[in-house]
Amino acid sequence: DRMCRLFRDGHVETVAIVFDFRGVRRHSMDLRFARKFIHLMGDHYPERLGLAVIIQPPWWFFKAWTALKPLIDKHTRRKIVFVEKEEELRQYVDVNRLPSLQLGSW
Repeated sequence: DRMCRLFRDGHVETVAIVFDFRGVRRHSMDLRFARKFIHLMGDHYPERLGLAVIIQPPWWFFKAWTALKPLIDKHTRRKIVFVEKEEELRQYVDVNRLPSLQLGSW
């Protein structure tokens, strides 16, 4: 709701989303949620995604990515980056603005 208000009021034009997959197990991956999220962003906020950073996706993530990728617009896919190291993450986002990210555990 807060994000919607910020968009509506013109305070925010795009968002950066960080998905931290460090330590995530395959059984905790919810493909239905991922599909709903992709459709929500694409249907209601098509140009709001500025960047999506995916941190250390495990090998099985790419099987899910193969299934989800065709559902994502080509323009949007170019906004999705995969990073393995903290230095790579720093190229895309100000890590000081990510309060829940534990940087020392790379």
